[in-house]
Amino acid sequence: MSRKKKYVVQLTDEQREYLNSLINKGTNSARKIKRANILLLSEQQKKAKEISQILNTNIQSVYNIRKRFILSGLDKALNEDPRPGLHQN
Repeated sequence: MSRKKKYVVQLTDEQREYLNSLINKGTNSARKIKRANILLLSEQQKKAKEISQILNTNIQSVYNIRKRFILSGLDKALNEDPRPGLHQN
């Protein structure tokens, strides 16, 4: 019995093009590039474990990025939320 995926990533052509350009520019943070790669690999029906091994990241990160993309959109999936306790002047 296989487990049904809860958060299935389906990108539009525009989103896919944006993620590919983000990865190829090289001017973005490593975290943002890794998140873009997670979304692109997820759309290719790769399993979370496989993605975590390919990108050398935690499997929970893969789940979290997929969930954030489905629930909050591309911008939230790629960018970090402010961390609690961090004061900005």
